[in-house]
Amino acid sequence: MVILRIGGLASGLDTDTIIKDLMKAHRVPYNKLLQQKQLLQWQRDAYREMNLKITEYRNNKLSNYRLEGTWLAKRVDVVNDAYVSAKATGAAANGTITVQVNSLATAASNASAGQITTDTSAFNPTQRLGDQNSLLGNKLQQSGGKYITYTFRINGTLITVDPNVDSLDSVIKRINETTNVSAFYDPYTGKVSFVAKQTGFVNGPDGTGDKITFEDVDGDFLSNILLVNEGSGTAATQADVVINGLVTKRDSNTFTVNGVEITLKAPSGGAVSQIAVSTDVDRIVEAVKSFINEYNDILKTIQDKLDEPRYRDYLPLTDEQKKEMEDREIELWEQKAKSGLLRNDDILAKAANYFRSISYSSVDTGNDKYKTLSSIGITTGSYLEKGKLYLDENKLRQAIAEDPDIVRKLFANPGTAPDRSDVGLAKRLYDDLKNTLDAIGKKAGYASASDSTSKDGSIIGEQLYRLNGQIDDWERRMQDWENRY
Repeated sequence: MVILRIGGLASGLDTDTIIKDLMKAHRVPYNKLLQQKQLLQWQRDAYREMNLKITEYRNNKLSNYRLEGTWLAKRVDVVNDAYVSAKATGAAANGTITVQVNSLATAASNASAGQITTDTSAFNPTQRLGDQNSLLGNKLQQSGGKYITYTFRINGTLITVDPNVDSLDSVIKRINETTNVSAFYDPYTGKVSFVAKQTGFVNGPDGTGDKITFEDVDGDFLSNILLVNEGSGTAATQADVVINGLVTKRDSNTFTVNGVEITLKAPSGGAVSQIAVSTDVDRIVEAVKSFINEYNDILKTIQDKLDEPRYRDYLPLTDEQKKEMEDREIELWEQKAKSGLLRNDDILAKAANYFRSISYSSVDTGNDKYKTLSSIGITTGSYLEKGKLYLDENKLRQAIAEDPDIVRKLFANPGTAPDRSDVGLAKRLYDDLKNTLDAIGKKAGYASASDSTSKDGSIIGEQLYRLNGQIDDWERRMQDWENRY
């Protein structure tokens, strides 16, 4: 049906204004629906913002403090460090290690017995071998008009060479990528060099030999083209070292003793290097300080959102209201309208309790003296500060001196008890905050979810979806009323 409208110019009446005024009453409930939608969208955005902040804290900060390695900081001091260097792993035990270096481990090596090409300046290692057969002394064999395929083994690893396709560079690359030997071609001497990638007795098919093994399988590529003579190679040697008075051998110049990675640098000529391992108290204290600062920051963020004032008289502005206001006025109004949408929120309140609970919870550390954060100098401030942590550094250092492992136990002990009584506090908080993130996701969805046009499974998402339907229905009804008017 086509509706014909006669404007005021033709009828003598300002019908547009009359209809507009008549529609104002109908727009009141419609505007309320739009305001409800806007408030839900703002609330959803506030939830998602908190989700991101808690996720960032949990995954990028708190996660480190639940790991035992964070609290196993060790200090290593080396006397006579010209011969030995050392660094502690997480498993390093406090104590002293003495090292005397008699000789270093060396790697096995070999090289072409002579120049593999008749003209080093003309030979191109990037071109196909078959195209340069003359420069190789015409040693490549042919069958049926094509060069045969060669196979050989280096330290037991099989290598295939097709001169119709491969260049010397591609063969060397294959050796480097698939064997425990590094090879390279020297254009100045015209020779190929081979060096084991590891020092010591790591060569041969069984990985225990002192020399690199070479074996032609099909054809004579190693012996006749690369001119490799296995017997002429240089044998590897093992490091000859005295550790805590014990004469021993090592294939590598880097090895681990009692969780300490030791690297031999040079023969010591009888001099003894002393490696002292101790707890790095300064690093542990700094880690505790970082934990407290980050904990206080995120707890304040949550608490501020819980305490944010709600201005119920400041509803979202309608389009008509915005037309009558300056941009700055709209901005200030919306700041008030958005404020307090998560005030006293149950999900965030529970998250704040997760944080505050660790300040008074105990951990079964095996040390009755040190079972709580307060026992190592970490305490809360006044009630008005709502869980903010403070550190007595002297008390913390004293606790570490008496029990070097106590901070690890309190924060990161993995625990096995069903009631989590022996689980570290940082690990407990990490697990608990997963509940918070799941609850926020259930309530408001996630940042990647649709804003309101389709269902995302969240509570607010469902509310927005229903509101959109009501808004669409009301728009159709208003259109009908306007047409009738």
